[in-house]
Amino acid sequence: MSITTIFKYSFMILRLHKHIAAPTVIASLIMTILTVIFVINPNAATMGSHVQTVKDFEPIMGSLMSLGVLDFLFNVFTQAIVISMVNDVIDNQTCSIRRSVFSVLSRMNALFSSAFFLGVLLFTGVLLFFIPAVIAAFFLMFTIVILISDDRTNAITAMKLSYIIVRRNINYALMVFLSLIFTGLVVTLFNIILTSKIAELGQVIASITVGIYMAFSGTVLILSYRGIIKHEFSTKIK
Repeated sequence: MSITTIFKYSFMILRLHKHIAAPTVIASLIMTILTVIFVINPNAATMGSHVQTVKDFEPIMGSLMSLGVLDFLFNVFTQAIVISMVNDVIDNQTCSIRRSVFSVLSRMNALFSSAFFLGVLLFTGVLLFFIPAVIAAFFLMFTIVILISDDRTNAITAMKLSYIIVRRNINYALMVFLSLIFTGLVVTLFNIILTSKIAELGQVIASITVGIYMAFSGTVLILSYRGIIKHEFSTKIK
């Protein structure tokens, strides 16, 4: 399945089942509210009065780090719900947020174990000038998809399988990965322009846009994963 086809199917699934994006949109809105409360408002007194330096952010560094961890965990949890719902749509032509939430909760130990390992790898990669983090994200991009799609897997197994699948299909996986990054950059640019024009309302719309993008990326990943597995299975039969 081509990247263009996957993107079209992903848009179609989200258009026909709009509630799939609800978990990621809600998570994005919550993170925006928390950021305003714990980061923007406490720092508002110094903003605009002078050129800001690193010292200006020292009082809120703890809040920034805590929000970063919380945002990462929210993303893992809500992406897992999206993936579960998309799986249901593909298999049963219907989906339920409630059913998917309980399905994900039943995999909570494996899910947050994988979140821990992924978080450590990505954080370490960022400390090593960011490129290792991108490489880790690339090879482990199917980890959550595998965990939710196969109840028999644990965190380590899912990470290993993701690495193997990406390595075997390196060109296709790279196209998926770069396409999602490009789409994310477009969304980010749109949000920057939007918030510069209409600050408060722009932040709300930007949060919703980010939530929709996260749901879209989860949909693209599950469709890509299923396409790769189907291709490998059909190749083995031949």
